[in-house]
Parts: sequence; C-alpha cells; structure tokens
Amino acid sequence: MRKFKYFGAYLIPLFGLFTFKSTGIYAFFGLFFLYVLVPILEQILPLSSYNLNKAEKELAKDDISLI
Repeated sequence: MRKFKYFGAYLIPLFGLFTFKSTGIYAFFGLFFLYVLVPILEQILPLSSYNLNKAEKELAKDDISLI
C-alpha cells in the first residue's frame, strides 16, 4: 500500500485526459475522483504510524526498490 499512493501521480493526468475526451456525465469523473473519492478514501483507509529505526533507515537509503 505504501507504493500505491505514488500511482496517483499517474492517475490524475489520465483522468484529466479522460475528462476532456468524454461527454455527458463521464466528463465529470475526473473531478469526482479528485474532490470526492480521494478525500473519502483518506478518511476510510487506516493511517500508518510505523516509523523506521536507524538500521532500517540506512537500508532504505540504499534500496532502489523503495523509490
């Protein structure tokens, strides 16, 4: 779930393109997603309170898969 939030950086422009290309009620889907669905998901999904310790921070700096 940690890395999934970065996928949103690609979803917003895709929904923007979809919004400009569609007609009718589908033209509002990008706005609905951005201003309604995302805030609702932020309230529903649990927050992570886990912090890395010093050893994990050092490993995370060198781990390219976390980027």
